[in-house]
Amino acid sequence: MSLIDQIKAAIDLTALAEEAGAEFRNGRSHCPIHGGDNKSAFHIFGDGKAWYCHTTCGAGGDVIEFYKLWKRVDTKTAVRELARRANIQPPRKQQFKKTPTAPSNQYRDTLSAFTDWSENNLWSEQGALALTRLHTDRGWTDETIITWRLGYNPACLWRPGNRWGTPKKVYLSAGIVYPHLDSLSAPFWCNIRRPRPSNSANGAQISDMHPLTPVKTLETVKWMGLPNAPRRLMGTHTHQNHETLILVEGEPDTITAWQELNDVADIATLGGASGGVSRRDALYMARYARIFAIYDPDRAGRQGLEKLTTTINRIEVIDPPVSDGDLTDFSVNGGDLRGYIVGKIGKFA
Repeated sequence: MSLIDQIKAAIDLTALAEEAGAEFRNGRSHCPIHGGDNKSAFHIFGDGKAWYCHTTCGAGGDVIEFYKLWKRVDTKTAVRELARRANIQPPRKQQFKKTPTAPSNQYRDTLSAFTDWSENNLWSEQGALALTRLHTDRGWTDETIITWRLGYNPACLWRPGNRWGTPKKVYLSAGIVYPHLDSLSAPFWCNIRRPRPSNSANGAQISDMHPLTPVKTLETVKWMGLPNAPRRLMGTHTHQNHETLILVEGEPDTITAWQELNDVADIATLGGASGGVSRRDALYMARYARIFAIYDPDRAGRQGLEKLTTTINRIEVIDPPVSDGDLTDFSVNGGDLRGYIVGKIGKFA
């Protein structure tokens, strides 16, 4: 229901006219807009939703038009003040993020080469430990890892910006490479899950793998993506035109949800809780009959959901199955992620 319809349903036109000075007898009154002595000039009809003055005014309309003439305000002011009277919260204006500029051919070619290289590394001898961690710690099958084209960068790399078509040199952290793929499975961006040293005495890593070159800078940063790069909805390369779309907060949970639910719904992410929706993303999502979002219950997740549901107000929120919100840990530890989400969206496979 639109804001105008809500106001018309909530505001009693007769009571409003009486507040303006009308004195009804048998449904008629002198006109509270222009005054006058004709006690039958003003008439309310249409189940109390419309009015008309049969004399000097010759005016009429709905409750908003009455308020405008009575208070001598414009339509925008009338709507705002009537909404306040009825305790109706006006909808927020949709705040789309700027649609990302298409990457240059040079950028896409270089990113494609890096994705191929890191993907080959993961399936090579030097990536054996990283691959094992993805199997055990993430619970992902070979088919899943191949579908999402995950890779392994064994060393921190600095590359000249002119090779990427950027004004500054590009830093590629060691770690698991999560390429964001378009509908043809070609990368348009990538995020890297970095290894982080623990606080333990032996300096053991608490990440997906141990890099060949230790990460010494920004040790507390979990993820590092390419700078000055276009970002948009991730996961479209796996979509099967289901009626339902499920938005998940980050890359690992998106991949886990896809592995569990790809026959039930399409899965995607905006790349994190802070990821915004562009007009292109919104247009893409408009094809779905229902859209659900399941984010972590922390502050970032709550703020992300508020921004998301304000931009696209038909998104339905699903509470995570565990208090920390990590869908992948829930699944790896034996939780029935498929059963939980299918139960929430009301579709049984």
